[in-house]
Amino acid sequence: MKEQLSHLIQKYTEGKLTLKEQIELSEQLSDNKNSAADELLLQDWQERLKSGINPDHDLTPVLDRVHH
Repeated sequence: MKEQLSHLIQKYTEGKLTLKEQIELSEQLSDNKNSAADELLLQDWQERLKSGINPDHDLTPVLDRVHH
């Protein structure tokens, strides 16, 4: 089940889910007792954050523009 859920999440992020798969993913994510879904989503989120952060860039000017 965990492998199937992981596969569905991957396809979702790529925008390649069929309607049947969308329904299946929605049902699994809406199940409050499905801790595997929570775990996989958290893991996916953390991986995306790591891959999107580039420590070589100084983001101070961006922060200044946002706040001023």
